[in-house]
Amino acid sequence: MKNELVEYLICPICHSNFKIKINKKKDFDIVEGTLICSKNHKFRIHHSVPRLVVDTEQNFIQTEDAFSSK
Repeated sequence: MKNELVEYLICPICHSNFKIKINKKKDFDIVEGTLICSKNHKFRIHHSVPRLVVDTEQNFIQTEDAFSSK
């Protein structure tokens, strides 16, 4: 994920802007990190992809895990 893209993202829960905590970078890409909104909702960045889905239904979690591993 490019650092400049953060300004175009909003929290899917409260619609506020994000700040970013970077854990791992490669060149100009954020590989691992966390997006944190002003109301402290947190979403991880994993393999350069921000994970903004908030559905916690068990079937969805299993599907997300299956696709995340591929």
